[in-house]
Amino acid sequence: MNITQAYELIKEADKVGHVVLLEALHGVGKSAICTQYAEDEDLHLEILILSLMDTGDLLGIPETINNNGLMATVWAAPVWYTRIVNAAWSEELQVDELNFVDNELEDIVKSLSTDGYISRSELNKAYCKFYGITTNKLALLKQNKVTYNKSKRSLLFIDEMNRATTDILNAALPLVLDGRLGEHELPIVNGKKTGIVAAINPADTSYTVSSFDPALLDRFVYAPVEPSTTEWLDWARKAGIHQSVIDFILDNPNKLHFIPNDDTEKGASNRSWARLSDYLHTLSEPSEANTQYVIGTLGKVVGAEFVVFLQNYSTIFTMKDVETLVNKTPKTKDVKKLADRLVNEIELMEAIKRIDLAVQLEEKYLDKEDYAKALPYLAYLHALPLESLASYVSKLKEDKSKLQKLALLDQQATSKELFHKIVSYI
Repeated sequence: MNITQAYELIKEADKVGHVVLLEALHGVGKSAICTQYAEDEDLHLEILILSLMDTGDLLGIPETINNNGLMATVWAAPVWYTRIVNAAWSEELQVDELNFVDNELEDIVKSLSTDGYISRSELNKAYCKFYGITTNKLALLKQNKVTYNKSKRSLLFIDEMNRATTDILNAALPLVLDGRLGEHELPIVNGKKTGIVAAINPADTSYTVSSFDPALLDRFVYAPVEPSTTEWLDWARKAGIHQSVIDFILDNPNKLHFIPNDDTEKGASNRSWARLSDYLHTLSEPSEANTQYVIGTLGKVVGAEFVVFLQNYSTIFTMKDVETLVNKTPKTKDVKKLADRLVNEIELMEAIKRIDLAVQLEEKYLDKEDYAKALPYLAYLHALPLESLASYVSKLKEDKSKLQKLALLDQQATSKELFHKIVSYI
C-alpha cells in the first residue's frame, strides 16, 4: 500500500483502538504519516525509537517506597510517559472546564478550589475517595466519569521495533498490546484510548532486524508500505522541495528510494532527498552544491548522478523561464501571441516534464481572479501540444473547483478556446 492508504488505515484502526504495524524501508515516511495524522486530529504525538532506547529510557528508573509498612520497588514514570499524561490531564486544571457524572463529586471539587483551579493530585484524591478507589496510582487516566474539556489525546508512535534489543522489545509488547507498561497505563481521553502505531523494517533486506513470527503479527493490523514516486512528487510540490530535486526524480523515478548492491554503501531515500532540498535552498544556484555534501546525503551512486544533473540544470526550461518569456517587452495580453513565444521551448521537453511544469504554474496562478495576472499559466497551456494539454486537464478534473477556475480564466482570455481545443482533440 502507499502512504495515503497507510494514513487511512491508521485513521480507521484508531476508531476502534487497534494498533497498526507499518513495515517499510527506512526513509519512506513512516513517521511522517503519524505526524500528519496527529496534526490533522489535533493529537499530541510521542515518538519512541526503540533501537536507541535502554530499559531506563523505556520503563523509567526503579525506586523503593513504603507501601503501608512494606517496602516495595516501583518504576518512576519515564519522561515520554509523563508528556502523554500531561496532555490528557495537566497538573493544574480549570474547575469550570471539568465535567462530572455525579453532581455530588462536582460540589466537592469546587469546594476544594479557591482560585478556580485544582491540582491533578487533589482531583485524583477526591475522585478516589468518592468512588472508594485506592490512591496509589492516577485513577483519572482510566475512567470516563470525570472529563476535562482541555484534555488532549495522544498518538504513540513506536518505531524500529524489530531493531530493538530483546529486553526492550519484550518490555514494549505489553505497551503495544494492552496499553500498559508495568504500573503505568496509557490514558483514556473522552472515552478513547491512546492511539498507537508501530513500525518495523523488512526482515528480508540488508537490515539487521529480528523477524516477527505469525503469532505476534496476528496482534497487529499489518500494513506493508511501498514508496510511490507519484505520491511523493505530489507531496514534494506542496512541501516546497527544491525544484531540481523534483526534476531529477521525474527523470529518474527509480532513484527516489535506492539501495545499492553493496550493503555497506549509503543509498537514497525519501528522507535524504528532503534533507538535500533543505541544503539546496540555501544556495543561490543549485549548480553550486558541494559534491561531497551531495554524495554524503545520497550515497556515491545516486549522488554522482545528481551532481552531473545539477551541472546541466541551467539548460532545463523552468517556471521562471516561462514568466520571463511571457513578461518580456513589448508586453501584450494576447494569450495566443504569448503562447507562440513558448512553443519551441516546450517541444524540447519530455511529456512528464510538461505536465509537471503546468502543475507548478497552476499552484501559483490558478487562484488569480483576473486572467491578466495569470498570463504565464494560460500562455503555457495554450502552447502545450494537444495530447499534453488533454492529459493535464484530465488530471485537473479530479478537483472540480480547479477546473471551474481555469474555465473562468480561459473565458476571460480567449472565450474558452482552450477548452474548445480539447473537445476537438477528443
